[in-house]
Amino acid sequence: MESENGTVIFGMFVYGGGLSAIRGWEGKKGTMNRKSMREKLFRWGGETRHAKEIEEKISAYKILIDSLYGAKTQELSGMPHGSGVSDPTLDTAERNEERVAEYNKRIDDLSNELSNMLSECKLIGDMVKKLPPVQSSIINLRFVRMGTSKKDTWEKIARLSGYVEDYARRIERDALDNLIKMYGER
Repeated sequence: MESENGTVIFGMFVYGGGLSAIRGWEGKKGTMNRKSMREKLFRWGGETRHAKEIEEKISAYKILIDSLYGAKTQELSGMPHGSGVSDPTLDTAERNEERVAEYNKRIDDLSNELSNMLSECKLIGDMVKKLPPVQSSIINLRFVRMGTSKKDTWEKIARLSGYVEDYARRIERDALDNLIKMYGER
């Protein structure tokens, strides 16, 4: 599925255009390790969830804009109107036009934030997409769906994936090793 701004939404993942270097990939000695890869994946998962929230806000603003298009400003015809009496339809239409401009500005700001965020997540998302489906699924559950939740994380992942907890952890370890290898090859 593709949104109006060209952002591609795939399952729970959200991918957009552009690619910029992700800072801080290397561990202390300049090599990628599981801990630093997990940190990047947690950030990627959080930004992926945040991107979904931004897209929902953009949709809400578009709905608000659509709801304001009932009243239009009155065209001046040159015909006399009562003096000193305001036109409530005109006042409402002018307020609606101001709101529409404000909502469009908010949509633009959110779209810019979304594109900046997605450009930083694209490298990780592309690497996760290249993993075998089982590993990709576990990484998605662990870092996007569960996020930073500590309580019963692996029990929930095991239940959702249909694997026992130890096997799900091993799949995650193998996926991390594959991601580290992919990072080294890029």
